[in-house]
Amino acid sequence: MDTERFLTEYEVADLLSVDVTTLRRWRREHTGPPYLRLGTCVRYDPIDLAAYIEAARVIHQTPNQRV
Repeated sequence: MDTERFLTEYEVADLLSVDVTTLRRWRREHTGPPYLRLGTCVRYDPIDLAAYIEAARVIHQTPNQRV
């Protein structure tokens, strides 16, 4: 396991520029970034968070562009 520390919900909320209540709602709705529940603590793995952010990326294309 990587020795990088897990992030708290407050750190993630700050990083994503959302309120912590938004993260809590996303957890209830099973949306948002993957998280860990360690006892009563909720933590986020920075690797999972980076993958979630990358997956949310929207790339606009003109109608004539092909990828």
